[in-house]
Amino acid sequence: MEDVTFQNLKYLKLASMQFSEWQVDAEKCFPVLEKLDISRCYELMDIPDSFGDIASLKFINVSYNPQLKESIFNIKEYVEEMTGENKLERDHINL
Repeated sequence: MEDVTFQNLKYLKLASMQFSEWQVDAEKCFPVLEKLDISRCYELMDIPDSFGDIASLKFINVSYNPQLKESIFNIKEYVEEMTGENKLERDHINL
């Protein structure tokens, strides 16, 4: 996926995907992404840290994937350290 760029993609939803590792330069592949939504990706072990480098990212929603809780926390913390703002919303409701 490293060679593909989605120039205008603002919303990415992954649902019921069956992979455990996701290697992507998110800032390069999704330069204007605003919302990442992951649901029922039971094998996925973490969200790539590079999502924290996407300046336009405002929201990460994860449903039914408790193993991703630490990834969300790490990305949110990274964004706060880099920008000095608490600008990234997250939803842990359905973990």
